[in-house]
Amino acid sequence: MRVTAPRLSTQPEQIDEWPVPVIDIAPLTWENHSDRAKVVAALTAAVLSHGIFAVVGHGIPDDVMQWALLSTKVALQEGGSADIEGWAELLPQPSAVVPPGFVPAYSENYGRVGTDGAKAPPESIHKYTVYPPSWDFDPSVRKSRRNVWPDTAAGEALREPLETYFDEAQRVSDVLHGALSEDVGQPTELISKMLMPHTEGLLRAMCYHPAHPTMAAHKDLGTTTLHLADAPGLEFQPRGREDWVAAAAPQGALLVIIGEFFELRTQGVWRATPHRVTGVGDQGRCSLVFCANQGIPYPEDGSPVNRTIRPLPAFGDEEAWGGLETSRTLGGAARHSIEWPAFFNDAMAAVRSKVAAEEIVAARLHAAVHKSQASPCALSAMWQSSCWLHGQDLEAHLLVLASMVSSATQRSVPSSPFTAAGKRQGGIPCTAVWSKCSMLHNRRASFCTAVW
Repeated sequence: MRVTAPRLSTQPEQIDEWPVPVIDIAPLTWENHSDRAKVVAALTAAVLSHGIFAVVGHGIPDDVMQWALLSTKVALQEGGSADIEGWAELLPQPSAVVPPGFVPAYSENYGRVGTDGAKAPPESIHKYTVYPPSWDFDPSVRKSRRNVWPDTAAGEALREPLETYFDEAQRVSDVLHGALSEDVGQPTELISKMLMPHTEGLLRAMCYHPAHPTMAAHKDLGTTTLHLADAPGLEFQPRGREDWVAAAAPQGALLVIIGEFFELRTQGVWRATPHRVTGVGDQGRCSLVFCANQGIPYPEDGSPVNRTIRPLPAFGDEEAWGGLETSRTLGGAARHSIEWPAFFNDAMAAVRSKVAAEEIVAARLHAAVHKSQASPCALSAMWQSSCWLHGQDLEAHLLVLASMVSSATQRSVPSSPFTAAGKRQGGIPCTAVWSKCSMLHNRRASFCTAVW
């Protein structure tokens, strides 16, 4: 049952001139509407001038958007349901490149496939990934790609609003893709036919922790991204400029970001837009990010079908174009074609590689050690992240736990675990960390003592 939610402010209410084009796409939702050509032309102009634009008239009910945002905040904010109930331990260990379900903070780093590379700050963001709800009942889709939800009241409270929003966002995405196909002189079904069977998206609900480093600059890998948030913070880099501009939009609008699919198809005439999230304040920030065509349906008995994406001939000589630039993480070479979803999977593997995981955990632990007092929520999140990333990798856990204890107690690590038993220092009970360690390592004293 839907709960009536208080309104969350998604953007400033009044502004003289929006920094991105704002387009009413209502005519696109009606067959043979007389203003369709005008809207398609407006989309073309927005893509060429900004690479990012806002859409209104999309038809998603305001209460559906507010419901999904508020539910995300309740579940994923620092100290929310995910932290209280330990969702990282309740849900299965990740087995997919983009696993369904809860992804704890400090587990991913999109900056690794962006301009910042290994220098990108850690992502202090709790995330929840939702694949197409219809897959839950489709025996042809691999079980590791089906949605998983915590078997708790809080898990159920998150499921309905996110699944409802997913269906609405998929509908809007399909409408936009038909118009964008017309923009490049192709039939409305261009994208769906080219990428079949990868026609559906995935939804990532995110909650940024307050006043932490946020998401580094990057370009989106796919076709388009629909973005809705309850607070400012999203910025984009205009074409030919080095500065960053806040991507503000009217209340209830969706921000649409062009991805690398269109940059390649148009030989760079359309540009995948660099963007980042920064300046998250003391209240944190929640967002709903719908990534079109990134719901990759792995069959139970094989690998997904790859589709070759090449430039459209209408945009000139392919060989004269320099190609789609890729990050050093993906080899750094320019590409004149890509295989989808192999290209996407390679990038996401880099985002979540073991090297990336170690960089992220080390950066967060380094920051925690230099704080005057470690936050219990931050330590809990680091522990959940370690469990989620490393599974039963004992040495990795030893590093994480040792640093956690050191930062929590703000003193040197004792030679014996029992010298600190029963004490609370820095807001975390030492006995609880010892219990976690001994349980994980099957009470192998040599490992647990090394941690302490």
